[in-house]
Amino acid sequence: MAQSIRQRNLFAAEDFTVVYDSFAQANFQAYDYDTIRTAMVDYIRENYPENYNDWISSSEFVALIEMLAFMGHNLAFRVDLASRENFLSTAERRASVLRIADFLGYNPARALAARGLIKINSVKTTQNVFDVSGASLKGKTVDFVDDLDSNSYQNFILIMNEIFASTNQFGKPSASKTIGGIKNDVYSANIAENQNVTFPFQANVNGKTQPFEVINQYIDPEGVLSEPSPTPDSAFNFVYKNDNQGIASSNTGFFVGFKQGTLQFTDYTADSAISNLSLAVNNSNINNQDVWVQNVDADGQVLANWTKTDATFGVSAIFSAIQNKIRTLFSVKTQDNDSISVNFGDGIFADVPRGILRIWYRTSLNSSYTLNTDDVGTVAFSFTYNASDGNEYTASFNAELQQAVSNASVRETVTSIKTNAGRVFATQNRMVTAEDYSVLPLTVGNNVRKIKSVNRTHSGHSRFIDINDPTAQYQNVNIVADDGYMYSENTLNRTTLSLPTNLSEDQIFDKYIANLISNPETINLFYQKYNPVNVAFTSDSASFQWNQVNTTPGTSNTGYITRNSVVERIGSSASTTVSEIKLGSIVEFIESPYNSGSLGTTGTTLNITNGGSGYTSAPTVTFKGTGSGATANAVVTAGSITSITIVSGGQGYTNPVTVEITGGGGTLASATATATSAEKVWARVTKIVEDGLGIDDITGNPIGRDSAGSGAIVLNKTVPNSARVSQIFPAYNTQFTTTEKANIVEQLTLKNTFGLRFDSDNSQWKIITTNNVAPDTVNSTTNYSTDYAGSTTGNNLDNSWIVKISYSSNSWVMVTRRFRIIFGSTDDVRFYNQNSNVKFNVDTNKPARDTIRIFKTNSRSNNSPYSLGNDLNFYGYRYYTERDGHSDDHKIIATISSIENDLYPDNPLAFQQLIGTDTVATKTTSESGFDYTVIDPTASTGPLSGRKDLLFQWKRIADSEQRIDPSISNIIDTFVLTNTYDLDYRNWLSNDRSENTIPKSPTSDELKTQFASIENKKSISDSLIYRSARYKPLFGDTAETSLQATFRVVKVAGTTLTDTEIKSRVLDAITKFFSVDNWEFGETFFFTELSAYVHNQLLGIISSIVIVPIQEDSAFGNLFQVTPNSDEIFIPDINLNSIEIVASFTGANLRTSTTA
Repeated sequence: MAQSIRQRNLFAAEDFTVVYDSFAQANFQAYDYDTIRTAMVDYIRENYPENYNDWISSSEFVALIEMLAFMGHNLAFRVDLASRENFLSTAERRASVLRIADFLGYNPARALAARGLIKINSVKTTQNVFDVSGASLKGKTVDFVDDLDSNSYQNFILIMNEIFASTNQFGKPSASKTIGGIKNDVYSANIAENQNVTFPFQANVNGKTQPFEVINQYIDPEGVLSEPSPTPDSAFNFVYKNDNQGIASSNTGFFVGFKQGTLQFTDYTADSAISNLSLAVNNSNINNQDVWVQNVDADGQVLANWTKTDATFGVSAIFSAIQNKIRTLFSVKTQDNDSISVNFGDGIFADVPRGILRIWYRTSLNSSYTLNTDDVGTVAFSFTYNASDGNEYTASFNAELQQAVSNASVRETVTSIKTNAGRVFATQNRMVTAEDYSVLPLTVGNNVRKIKSVNRTHSGHSRFIDINDPTAQYQNVNIVADDGYMYSENTLNRTTLSLPTNLSEDQIFDKYIANLISNPETINLFYQKYNPVNVAFTSDSASFQWNQVNTTPGTSNTGYITRNSVVERIGSSASTTVSEIKLGSIVEFIESPYNSGSLGTTGTTLNITNGGSGYTSAPTVTFKGTGSGATANAVVTAGSITSITIVSGGQGYTNPVTVEITGGGGTLASATATATSAEKVWARVTKIVEDGLGIDDITGNPIGRDSAGSGAIVLNKTVPNSARVSQIFPAYNTQFTTTEKANIVEQLTLKNTFGLRFDSDNSQWKIITTNNVAPDTVNSTTNYSTDYAGSTTGNNLDNSWIVKISYSSNSWVMVTRRFRIIFGSTDDVRFYNQNSNVKFNVDTNKPARDTIRIFKTNSRSNNSPYSLGNDLNFYGYRYYTERDGHSDDHKIIATISSIENDLYPDNPLAFQQLIGTDTVATKTTSESGFDYTVIDPTASTGPLSGRKDLLFQWKRIADSEQRIDPSISNIIDTFVLTNTYDLDYRNWLSNDRSENTIPKSPTSDELKTQFASIENKKSISDSLIYRSARYKPLFGDTAETSLQATFRVVKVAGTTLTDTEIKSRVLDAITKFFSVDNWEFGETFFFTELSAYVHNQLLGIISSIVIVPIQEDSAFGNLFQVTPNSDEIFIPDINLNSIEIVASFTGANLRTSTTA
């Protein structure tokens, strides 16, 4: 013992030094096989050069070193992997990321299933139900709407009432809620016991058949339609939706819910009380919404339903236990492969489960997609119900999807989890700060591409004052002002299809040409450039009179036209001026007395209020007022005036009119005159039977009626009986016929440049061939002329085209002439949140759109002392965008096209009647750092056709009216860009591009439904309003005309890249610059920033890049700064043809000044 102690004391320090020196010479930076092997060989050679020098590859010692190097490499990798996988920022395996996220209290979102409603179109029952006529409906398929059976709807309700519980008959719903402006009533079927909780069917998803299920639904406490906990003996609910558009509407009728996936359950037994019990459900692809837990008995009967919560401990559990008196709580945690674990309480915060636990869950696709109506087809399902007679019968249903569903989304990605977990942890599962409102909604699902929340109102708003929304985002606005102005612009719209293309000529027509002629501004052009046919109406014998047969107020009016009491033929076969009345024609009718502003016809006598006295001769009668030309003669009998007779009624008079009686030697005579008021009505012809003659009577004479007794002519508006035809506008076709399409496709196949003109005499679209269509130098809308319409001289004289289609080796260019109407307000009104969306008006049962009403009390044009006489309606079409790209809320683009009239105008001459020959001038003013073009109030005339100082009414229809609780302090606007909208819009931009098929962003109600689960996490003083973000395209032909542009690039001399390669790299750089991750809603685009980025990416390849507007009246520099609206975010619409390589910049290719 003493020896060992002594040696340890004497030699320990020396031994440690030797060991330390040996390790000091080791290479601890070696981790992989090669470096570890090299390090060990170097170490032995340096420290033990004499002990070992046999380094041949077959040596056993070398083999041992190599084995150790392999093991060292393996261990180093595993140690490094274990370290990396334990930190959120470096972890890569999904299982590791899920584990760390769970530690932070973040539950990653699994996939969301496609879900929605399908409409019941027909029902059939085995019950002997009798219809209104006493016939049995047993075994008959009864449609909700059947054009051939007027009793179909009533019979449908009879059957449904047998299916419903006796206490829940139609008209007495068990629950009701208005969602998205549409009333939803819930009716419960008296379903027999032990029925299926869902009814499976199949549909196509991206070309593959996938499982779907018809599901039960109810209105949950958040006011949204949800799926209840699956219970075999529970009632099955139908939802009756009513949008007040009639039973034929796609949004009116009985609906049932559906979801993609398959509902399953697994039973577990908890024999003893186990705190914090966790049960694993190892099935993959369990979706994010559909998990329920029940206590059941041995027969599967439900004893209790458990409540899902975020956590079974802490704040969530305490709130449920104290506020909601609920302790049977469970939470769901996401595991790898989208399996789950179901966790229960510890007996303190929440109850510990006992007995048989049934966990329901639905497995669904992990995919984002749009489910179209054609993908679903007809869905058939049936169940057994208990009828009112106490017997069981079977009801069978056929249902169809009415509109596309785009709410499916993939599970949350690893990148998203790593980004969101820490941010959500900072919110502590509640929303208080602005950051909280932008972060916590991310936990709902993975259908959020981008989100931003903004506090919109101040705190302390009085609850005794109505909360009005002057921006008209959430509340309809009705404003009257007297500083309105209106003027016009002639514009060109260009659409470019790059070549080569995979599209056939038919597809080019369908996607790029078919809808050009139905644009509201193109319709404006037609009624501005074409003159109506004037029809004489003052003569009783020569006028054409309307004879009303029957009418449906506000929708249609049937009748026929007569002249001298004889039914008159109309249309092409007629020989009179009414030959212009054809299907689609717009006709003006003037009511009796057929002369507005007259004091009467010849021979009309005035009302004498005092005959006076002392008259020895006939006095002079004159009329004072707004009109002119009226004359009358007085008759004197025994010194008094006994009558005054109209010789000429004059025109332009408005009441009151003063009658002056002078001369004749007498005094005190007085009389009154009243100006006539002849109303005018424009109506469109929607149907003609037998050229307007109808059927014949027994004598062979036409009676003006069809076989059903209705008039042979159908108008879209009510026209009073005896009204006379005064003007006729020829029918304008907003759709091409099959023959017209074939002619256009032929020109496309031949690769010709050609024009399309409208032949109003024959109501046809005609081709203007290559050698007859006017050249590009006179493309401007102001150059439009019908002087050479139909010319076949081959001298390119015909400039009557409305659409011109030009071919070149690299593109098709479609140019459309348009007539733009701009309406604005100098000071009183700002036109916020303007768009052309249509909303149904439940009061009038008609579609409604933003309306500008010019009051009839405004004077006529050219400083006339007379009033307009009739209100003139214009409709909001879209934002007005200034040349530099920002939206101008001082004014909007308006149109005469009425949505109630299938885009035809209510009054085709509205603009001409208001403006006449008046002109206005504009000027530029600055406000908040932006330049705006406004009417110059000091200029009496100007270069633009227009008027100012108009008395008007602005009626803005809010996209979604929101009832806001006046007791709240803050309103939070939450802007959401969904992944589904993002995907649909990008697909549309790459493929369809038609103005009529632009993807619609989710409504506020749809977003509210999506985020319903976080409503109880906001501050009690806050109100959340969800607003869907929209894309604002830039540069391409899908962008506003003023935002369309070309990029011109000068390349560096000597570069080895081809022009195409340079264009491709510039295109990639611009696309990356506009990545949605780099932008916020409403953020301004600066070209200088884009230019700097592109130069940085193509350093040494290009020397300069500029952006040049395409619009004729725009110049270089106009698009250097573009500001979107607060709910918009930019997306570039560019391709290789949007980029041009030029040798140098010149005044011509930069367009440093505007052109005429």
